[in-house]
Amino acid sequence: MIGPEDIHLHQGLLWRIHRTAGEYPSAWNDFRSYGPLTTMRWDPHPGPVGDHPGHGVLYTATDLRTAVAEVFQAQRRVDPMGAAIAATTFVPVRPLRLLALLAEDSPWLLRNGASHSLMAAPRDTCRAWAREIARAEPADGRGPVDGLWAESTMTGRPMVVLFERAASALPEEPRASALLAAPVMMTALADISASLGWELAWPTA
Repeated sequence: MIGPEDIHLHQGLLWRIHRTAGEYPSAWNDFRSYGPLTTMRWDPHPGPVGDHPGHGVLYTATDLRTAVAEVFQAQRRVDPMGAAIAATTFVPVRPLRLLALLAEDSPWLLRNGASHSLMAAPRDTCRAWAREIARAEPADGRGPVDGLWAESTMTGRPMVVLFERAASALPEEPRASALLAAPVMMTALADISASLGWELAWPTA
């Protein structure tokens, strides 16, 4: 059971990195209904892998550094040049009702036979939890949660994983959006890459 003490309300700035062109482009507010993907930790889609309307997911972070680390973690190299990749920020139009999974906010995990170590558990384990959470009915009678207030395994900072029912909380327009290859973003990426100890791919002349 999800009680009132397990809900984290968030209406702050969120960051999303997404492809605007190429094989799998998506708008900043698109919920991915195709899944579950083996590379993603909190996909709530039922099996088998395929298109599951109504079960979409949108991954965001509360800071740009975490968003970058999550997107480029496989190669440990920040490469904004290989495709049209944008960073978009937006502020929800209403407080998001998120199940709190962060260490300081995780009584729900302990009560339900898990612990904070779930944040770094095998991805298929996390996806199984996400599926159950997405359809759970909290005790406040307001319906399932909008998503998860979780921890990035890369930076330890908060991530907000939005389930498709959170679409009503998204604004009509984002706060800002820019390609990662834009000069202003490259300056920020240089600092972020250095802080992560990763290489940054600069444009060639």
